[in-house]
Amino acid sequence: MDNPLNNFKKNFSYILSLLPEKLTCFMKEDGNYFVGGFVRDIYLNKEKNFDIDIAVKDINGALNYFKREMKGNIITLDEDFGVYRVFIKGFERYLDISKLQGADIIEDLQRRDFSVNATAIKIRNREIEIIDPLEGFPDIEKKIIRAISRENLVSDPLRLLRAYRFKAQLNFEIEDKTKGYIKELSFLTGDVAKERLKAELFKILSFRNTEKIFRDMDESNLLKTLFPFMESYKNFYSGKLHKYDLFNHSLETLRIIETFNDAGFPLEFDKNILSEELEHGFSALSALKLTALLHDTGKILTKKVINNKITFYKHDEEGSNFLKNFLIKEKFSSKSVNFIEKLIKLHLYPFHIIQSSKENLKLSPKAYFRLNKEVGPFTALLFVLFIADNLAKDNENSSYLITGAKKLYEDYLNFDKKNKEKQPLLNGSDIMEILKLEEGPLVGKIITDIKELELEGRFKDKRDAIDYIREAYGKKI
Repeated sequence: MDNPLNNFKKNFSYILSLLPEKLTCFMKEDGNYFVGGFVRDIYLNKEKNFDIDIAVKDINGALNYFKREMKGNIITLDEDFGVYRVFIKGFERYLDISKLQGADIIEDLQRRDFSVNATAIKIRNREIEIIDPLEGFPDIEKKIIRAISRENLVSDPLRLLRAYRFKAQLNFEIEDKTKGYIKELSFLTGDVAKERLKAELFKILSFRNTEKIFRDMDESNLLKTLFPFMESYKNFYSGKLHKYDLFNHSLETLRIIETFNDAGFPLEFDKNILSEELEHGFSALSALKLTALLHDTGKILTKKVINNKITFYKHDEEGSNFLKNFLIKEKFSSKSVNFIEKLIKLHLYPFHIIQSSKENLKLSPKAYFRLNKEVGPFTALLFVLFIADNLAKDNENSSYLITGAKKLYEDYLNFDKKNKEKQPLLNGSDIMEILKLEEGPLVGKIITDIKELELEGRFKDKRDAIDYIREAYGKKI
């Protein structure tokens, strides 16, 4: 049986053969090493196709070389620590280059976060020299994440969160001693720049097992450093139709969304919208997962006891307003904030329609236009959230509400098809000419009114629409 290190060397040799010759020559020079995740993932036979991690003794010389010899475009990531990203013309990967921290490669590796990221490779002629002073490769074999030292976590508290990101990414376990460090030091994340915390959160959300990772993070006190209000979720009564407290209901809703993504969604829609980026590293699917976690936050804000009955009136609106302000402070983009805010604001909308039209359940043209205006191409995700929310309640009303939601979504698709296929009977210019109006909000209101009635089938032709607006608006004007 082949030794894992021998297999690794074979894999590494193959990867080297794919690299530009000038890069390989550079890496043979003294003081230049392949390091970090690049080395780790080749050992795991999961070599990434987007970046190569390099540590160098002479950072200025390295940058000059890549700029001069390889026409590299250089971006500064951290000037204080000497970290740069290099894009090479005609090469699909990018290089993350860092200055050696310490006198040599051993000191550099000793200052890194976890043993699985603290290995290096030196190319000497045709030989591949493995540098593993902290036993990173054995830890990779055992699938454990072990902090190099408590001091290294203190020096950069973002590493506390990165431990869980690597747990999600690699499907490894965090060793008990490291878990203890993380729990003790969790308070330090409050001093980390919000942009850095957000980037790690986005990475965690991008993996398949976010619900489990969040539960593990909660045990280490890290979840509340990201979402302080979630402590109030625990043992909070969610409502008479709920099986779980608010904390477990929210995580269960997230888990169900992840199950849909793995096993198939309950609605038909263009799955490409799931990968649409709302901001760098944050897809619509990740945003949906985060929305599932946060969708009932408003219940904490609106809980009242009226006639011995606990109510949460308008928790959808209050929750969306609260989270809008919270996410803005956390440096989320306006597109991300808008997505989450709108889905939370409307997450009860299907319920209200179902409750108000039990005898003849259907989506009205007015409701269609509201959904189209508010969430547009993400309407399917609103209904997915509604279905997951009700499955997470685990009560006898769930199937009735889920069936109703599917019917409403079918109506939405039918209206959407008609709306896109039909040319409007009257446009803005027509309306202004017929009613002798100037351009303004009233014209838009009339256009919407006509579209809604047209979808209802109220007009046979353009003449009917003209008669209607003259009757409905002519006298008012």
